[in-house]
Amino acid sequence: MEYLLRTHIQPVDPSFQLSQRVEPISFAQIQAALPTPQTALIKWCVSKDTFTTFIVTKNCTQPLVITKDFEEVQTLTEIKDKYLSKYREYKDKWQERLILFLYQLARTLEWDEVIESLKQVLPDCNRIILVPHRWLHIIPIHALPLKDGRCLLDLFPQGVSYAPSVQLLELTQKQVWGDTGDKKFFAVQNPTEDPALPYTSVTLYQRYLIPALPYTSVEVAAIRKQFQPHDDVLVGKEGHRKALTTERLGKANYTHFSCHGTFNFEKPERSALLLADSVVEMEAQEDKEDKEDGEDRRDKTRYLPSRDGSYIDLEKCLTLGEIFSLDLRNCRLVTLSACETGLTDIKNLSDEYIGLPSGFLYAGSPSVVSSLWAVSDLSTTFLMIKFYQNLQTMDDEAVFTIKSFLIDTLNDSCPFASPYYWGAFCAVGS
Repeated sequence: MEYLLRTHIQPVDPSFQLSQRVEPISFAQIQAALPTPQTALIKWCVSKDTFTTFIVTKNCTQPLVITKDFEEVQTLTEIKDKYLSKYREYKDKWQERLILFLYQLARTLEWDEVIESLKQVLPDCNRIILVPHRWLHIIPIHALPLKDGRCLLDLFPQGVSYAPSVQLLELTQKQVWGDTGDKKFFAVQNPTEDPALPYTSVTLYQRYLIPALPYTSVEVAAIRKQFQPHDDVLVGKEGHRKALTTERLGKANYTHFSCHGTFNFEKPERSALLLADSVVEMEAQEDKEDKEDGEDRRDKTRYLPSRDGSYIDLEKCLTLGEIFSLDLRNCRLVTLSACETGLTDIKNLSDEYIGLPSGFLYAGSPSVVSSLWAVSDLSTTFLMIKFYQNLQTMDDEAVFTIKSFLIDTLNDSCPFASPYYWGAFCAVGS
């Protein structure tokens, strides 16, 4: 992370100090970063032997501390390992067991007791900021069920958001976006040109390897209308790497990627958003390069294997390393309507947060909406359209109303009630 910051951010913003990330932050600074007296912060610290929860409010004299012992930590680790194993290898079974997993985690965390303790400290709390640690970054904490069947989104009307770390929370609160009246919208729409297949015709194989994006055109078309004539959309093959110029991205106030994303668990800096021509057949690509150059220039570090047998060409993607070099100080919000864009490096023992959202935050955008798993394209389309409609009227509350929309107002049968459809999306930053 330090290398990425030094090589990609400081050349663009010389005033940026690494101390904003690595220096200890005081308790008073954490309290000052809370936007209102009715906002509470919940931070976790996960070690091999203990699991500690810190609850901070704006006016408390010290944090409320809840500590779990070694046995409970072991149980949490086992739940996490099963969750990741199912997600990586058997996504259909993972989806079926998601609700059970969330109940197990909530029970082991004694989630009801944590929220009750919070309410005792701050009875009028209407918003919470979650600061996970290590593998908790990949868990939809906002979707953890309480005993009465509700979740955090039902309890806090001003919403639930995430911060990668308390240092980044402070940094994003300082990033004031100047509202000039213009709302310039930039989007990348289905650059890999996935076929518009009816959902019923998509096989399990297709859905769980690289889910198709048949409804992307509907999603972006509906959203861009709200910003016309200040809309700039790259459709299909137009969305290639060279088209994402510094000038183009620097002008946007709202940036929307409706495309595939991938997270590299082994090398997080190679995580990426997939752009045009980035998915290739390795043999065909190697033959083409050999013919062009007259030599074998197979760079195995350039390509990532995909689950369907194809390869991802990182030189034709927008990688995390490149995201750090962007200048997004004019951007109010980056939305990643893509798969696995919120995942992070869970092996890191420090407070460092390495993932696509952190890259956009460091690049200057104060807020990012991202997803924790491969999301249903149909439900995502409904969700994103409603989200941007809410932005026009509710602004800060927009991301917190989409869950109730999917469950309560789509139709009487509630086809998207499962947290699989709405729990993946997180609001990160200010």
